[in-house]
Amino acid sequence: MIPEASEAAGHAAEQLLPRDDEERLALARRLVAERCLYGVDVNPMAVEMAKLSLWLVTLHKHRPFTFLDHAIKCGDSLIGVHTAEQVASFHLRPERAQARGGIFDYVTEHGTQLLETARKKREQLERFTILDIRDAEYKAKLHREAEAALAEVRLVCNLIVGAGLATAGSNESRSLNLLDAKLDELTLHVADEHALAF
Repeated sequence: MIPEASEAAGHAAEQLLPRDDEERLALARRLVAERCLYGVDVNPMAVEMAKLSLWLVTLHKHRPFTFLDHAIKCGDSLIGVHTAEQVASFHLRPERAQARGGIFDYVTEHGTQLLETARKKREQLERFTILDIRDAEYKAKLHREAEAALAEVRLVCNLIVGAGLATAGSNESRSLNLLDAKLDELTLHVADEHALAF
């Protein structure tokens, strides 16, 4: 049975390894594309070309295109927030963050919860292989839900990166002062959002 390569148990839902060599190769390519390849590029056209190339290589006459939106993304892999600790500390270098309270606690706890929600959706998305159009649609739905959970977190991450870039080469106290100013901006934004909600 594939993709886990366990012995067949005779269940109707099992997908057996094809006998035909070409079918096996096509299946192997799809599994590698779905589960092993990840990439980020700042150029949106390069991202679309990468996905197109992988779709052509993994093309299968009896299956929909491989879902790649979760793995090949447009963005900057060099500059940005890369860990949950950076979000929780509201700093590019968590070991240098100072203790804060009030709305900061709400923002970081809420951000951490949203990161966890997105992580679970992504794990769920990667647990199964696309066999038919329903699988592709379900993967797309999970991906949309994960991206929606990250929308608010991106605001926090953009503030962290903006403060880090604005103070590059400066002393640590200036960086922390700018982070505090950005936190005040975020506080106003969150307060405005809550006012609109009520």
